[in-house]
Amino acid sequence: MLEHVSPLVGFSNLAEYLEIANQSTPMKTLRSFAELAHAFERNGKQMHIDMAAAMKTSAIALVAEIKAEFEQGAGEPGNWAELKEATKAERARKEIPEDVPLAGSGVLRDSIQYRSTDMSLSVVSDSEVARYQEFGTPTIPPRALLVPALHRAIPNILNTVGKTIEQSLAGEK
Repeated sequence: MLEHVSPLVGFSNLAEYLEIANQSTPMKTLRSFAELAHAFERNGKQMHIDMAAAMKTSAIALVAEIKAEFEQGAGEPGNWAELKEATKAERARKEIPEDVPLAGSGVLRDSIQYRSTDMSLSVVSDSEVARYQEFGTPTIPPRALLVPALHRAIPNILNTVGKTIEQSLAGEK
């Protein structure tokens, strides 16, 4: 299983999700560590629930973005090694556009899933092809998609998590 540690219900894409997630929320100021400890004590159980929802939403958004890259030809193809002539010929025979490097049957795209808890999120695939694409083999150069997508998403995930913690501690959720 290929796994990288890191429902989009109601969102059509990552940009829409981020527009909502990045709206500023005024932060409640706590005046002492005792007040902070009290906030954790008062809201601790709810924070776990809120964090689980934040991680799940972030994971779903990340998976949606990765799957969209299969269709749009995005990702990091500028850093990828050129396809072998036999691969180019096979893609031409199947009428797969050259500018969409990961297009094909959809099996690889559909194998990408997420896992999340209240403290983590993972993007996973049980496809051996995903491992070959991401890390390469002795005869196939790596064409990473999951790791670069995760790296691009980290600032947004941290923002979502930070806002969730702020809102939970303030008792707003």
